[in-house]
Amino acid sequence: GASKVDRVVLFLDINTSGDNHKVDCPVEIAVALDREDRFSTLLAHTVDPSDAAVRKHGLSADRLRELNAPTPKEGLSRLLKFISERAPDENVLFVGHENLCSKAVPILVKALRECKLPTTLFERSTYLEVAGALPNEVVGDKERLDLSRNDLYEALTKERVPAGVSCADYSNFANLVVLACSLETM
Repeated sequence: GASKVDRVVLFLDINTSGDNHKVDCPVEIAVALDREDRFSTLLAHTVDPSDAAVRKHGLSADRLRELNAPTPKEGLSRLLKFISERAPDENVLFVGHENLCSKAVPILVKALRECKLPTTLFERSTYLEVAGALPNEVVGDKERLDLSRNDLYEALTKERVPAGVSCADYSNFANLVVLACSLETM
């Protein structure tokens, strides 16, 4: 929702066909304002998902066809509409996991360009990667400098990461929990 930093905070998660922002494409995107107000879509692939990507999120080329994933233009247009209704001035802080800026957003911006859709929202926004934002004292173990979001979730909640966290929509929820728990302990 609206925050003290005068930005709309949105949780963003993107599953892609692979890790190369020059060739890969988004296959699933989820955005959440909070637990109830959220949007997610699959996207028909323009590049077959790699074996490693499929192991991570389960979205093979066949599975995306089975699920009738919308075209990239259709899914991305709906994503932009959802975000613009919540952040008409495009003043957004996107919160995500550790590869948000290095891999996921460049792949998303490339897909928007290929669909001739505007990219300014993602180019002008501010980003917070949950795992990178936390001081080590939060987890209480100075040795573990490279915790992933899932490691942080388990350390902070003392619970296993929920099943289905590879789904972009569930992943946003895990990011929300990690951020909330870590702020409580700071």
